[in-house]
Amino acid sequence: MGPLTADMVRSLAARKSTTGPIVSLYLDVDGQRHIRARDYEHELDRMLREVRERGGGAEAAEADLRRVEAFVKAGIDRSRTRGIAVFASSADALFETVELAVGVRNHLAVDHIVHIRQLEGLLERYRRYGVLLIDRQRARLMVFRAGEVHDRSELFDELPRHDDDGGGWDRDHVRDHAEAQAQHHLRRAAQAAFSLHQERPFDHLVLSGPEAAVNDVERELLRRISGGDRDAFRDLYLRYHRRLARFLTRLTHAREDAEEIINDTLWIVWQRAGDFRNASRVSTWIMGIAYRRALKLFRRAATHARAMTLEIAEGEPTASDALEAAFDRRLLERGLAQLPLEQRLVLEFTYYLDHSCEEIADIMECPVNTVKTRMFYAKKKLQEVLEQRGLSGEMP
Repeated sequence: MGPLTADMVRSLAARKSTTGPIVSLYLDVDGQRHIRARDYEHELDRMLREVRERGGGAEAAEADLRRVEAFVKAGIDRSRTRGIAVFASSADALFETVELAVGVRNHLAVDHIVHIRQLEGLLERYRRYGVLLIDRQRARLMVFRAGEVHDRSELFDELPRHDDDGGGWDRDHVRDHAEAQAQHHLRRAAQAAFSLHQERPFDHLVLSGPEAAVNDVERELLRRISGGDRDAFRDLYLRYHRRLARFLTRLTHAREDAEEIINDTLWIVWQRAGDFRNASRVSTWIMGIAYRRALKLFRRAATHARAMTLEIAEGEPTASDALEAAFDRRLLERGLAQLPLEQRLVLEFTYYLDHSCEEIADIMECPVNTVKTRMFYAKKKLQEVLEQRGLSGEMP
């Protein structure tokens, strides 16, 4: 059996038999629903019986039906498999099996084409995630789809050590050499991610590790983008599109406006990646561009009133979870919606995007003390709104 891939689905979709029928089987073998093998075999027997009773080409496909039945009843390793798909046509020399880490809807058909709708749905629903786990010596790169690891690789670059910290030139030399080695390692890790993405493209890139290491990888992405590397830009796009979409949808209350700002922001990143001077985190620089593009859109379209309403888009957990656990979500939304734009943005940058006051100052191009003042009045105003609705407690 092989894992589900887009190339496999495209290949199956292109098959149209003119010489004989094609058997398509989807069978749920999930051990939680079918404790014993004979439980899912009973479902297979039922489908085979119904297909044979209907006729419609089943007689011509009898040999393939028996082959599919024999394959299933020969035993399936269900330690990691919850569903299978089998496609067979003796006339076209086809016998393809797919193991799936998710369940499927039982289906058996005899037709002149391969039934791939369920596979297409799984590809759409369970997108491929590239996950890069990194520190300054080790990097692990994995690609996930539907709870299953499709690819895995690991890099290790041991940094030089110095047993005698007595110092002097040797200690400084070793430290500088270690820093150079660490930067080389991070560039290698980024290159490994690029190479794997080229071979087997994924839909989202997740970086995880110490903040400094993650930022170094993002800086490497920008360095490559400044040289016109489209693969590096694609990886940065995959990393930031979802984050920008969550922030801008809450800010604009309009997905069309959010997408326009995202496109403008990332186009500026593509054009000006060489202007990044390492004075801040890469995320701070990109969010600053998005913030300024959003303000420009508001001024042009006079939509400040629309920007005062807040829609918290559903998505993956963010740094706001602790805040939402302490306050009723709906009342919190209403309270935030009543704040002036600059005050609400300070709270969103802090609690939803996990930026520090210094980073928010860079994004909003204002002094740090101004950020702190806006934070103070935003919390005070939000506290008053919540207390009016019967909630008490201090803002974190």
